[in-house]
Amino acid sequence: MRRRVVGCSIIASLLAAGPVAGQVSLMHNATPAAVTEALKATFVPQGFQVGKADDKGALFTLDKGDMTQNTSTGMQVFHMVVEIQARYKHKSEGLEVSLKEEVVATTNTQEVRNPVQTRTELDNLQTLLDGVRTDLEAKAKRDSSGH
Repeated sequence: MRRRVVGCSIIASLLAAGPVAGQVSLMHNATPAAVTEALKATFVPQGFQVGKADDKGALFTLDKGDMTQNTSTGMQVFHMVVEIQARYKHKSEGLEVSLKEEVVATTNTQEVRNPVQTRTELDNLQTLLDGVRTDLEAKAKRDSSGH
């Protein structure tokens, strides 16, 4: 089991973080299965596992292991997992896809969820969604033209 000692500020930021909205993209001619496959192609090579995947969404998880923090009552071990949640909503114009990334810290008695907060992290999620949309729409255009 991998353990690391981290500063109080990292765990404290997990405990104090407020909610942040995820990123959203409207994809024409896309299906939930096609979007999930495109996301798998990005996340699985990075070590993510596919949790669940259906017509309503997909969950990708990356186990970061245990991290230890000094507290006033001694050392506390947090198990850290990165979760990326894709949600699919069918619209008349296409498939609305939203991505939300959270770091989940758990102990024996509590679970703390911290959504991504920085502009860079949110921009990375939006760039990923935009790339998936572009790729799927280009594929649909090629398929419809018979190439």
